[in-house]
Amino acid sequence: MGFLSILKCCISTINRPVDAILKRFIHPLRKKGKMRNKMINFLQKRICNIKLVSVSFFLTLGVSLAPAQSTVIGNVFSIVSDPEPENELLSFQAKSYVASIECKWSGNFSASVRNFELQRAAKSVDFVTIATIDRNKFCGATNTFCFEDKNVKDKIKYFYRLQYSTNDGLVVHSTIISAKVNSNSIVIAEASPNPYKDRTTIQYMLSNPSLVTLEISNEIGEVVKRFQQGLQKEGRYAVPFSAKEAGLPSGNYNVTVWFDDESYQLSITETE
Repeated sequence: MGFLSILKCCISTINRPVDAILKRFIHPLRKKGKMRNKMINFLQKRICNIKLVSVSFFLTLGVSLAPAQSTVIGNVFSIVSDPEPENELLSFQAKSYVASIECKWSGNFSASVRNFELQRAAKSVDFVTIATIDRNKFCGATNTFCFEDKNVKDKIKYFYRLQYSTNDGLVVHSTIISAKVNSNSIVIAEASPNPYKDRTTIQYMLSNPSLVTLEISNEIGEVVKRFQQGLQKEGRYAVPFSAKEAGLPSGNYNVTVWFDDESYQLSITETE
């Protein structure tokens, strides 16, 4: 049984006998006229005060024991969810291009974060800072940031992580992501049309047999649609997509094509 259910049960247990006294003794006396109205009103008020005190007691107990933030407004008790924590990284992605890798991240960062350090390593250790991004330099949407790493070589896997600190001295490291430039393995011809209104076609080309998966994610990095293509031979392929047909709202989406353990990304926009 949940906390609110227990609290409600306690209040109900106290209220039942009080309501029974009112129904059994006080109300009949008023109907039969055996007591003066002032006396009846006096007794009824005192009994109702007992009921109100019991409710207030359990509401106060609920405020002190509730797992979430609790408030009492008048005689109304409510439990409010804890506020979303500040300076939380919500998404961190690497996007491979023909000759560069773009890192993009977003979160609910407050003004206590001054800047971000994008760090890179070739073997997931010995990270070095390759860029410092100002906290107020957004990449499109608010609290979304990006950096394109052009100092990369073909067919080498690079590892990236974020480091940022707050005014109170807390230093945070993100999870590690990876990407590799491999211009000979896969080429995304286009998503056509793009932007589009009803449906677009995502086209890609394989130069070698690969296990292929297409993932469609929203602006905060949540995967909302996945196409498991399986093992495909070299050649050109096309996959139609419509946010509306998938039960999704119009807007901006990111397409990630996975071939084996490598990926290629592009952005698409569906208009209303």
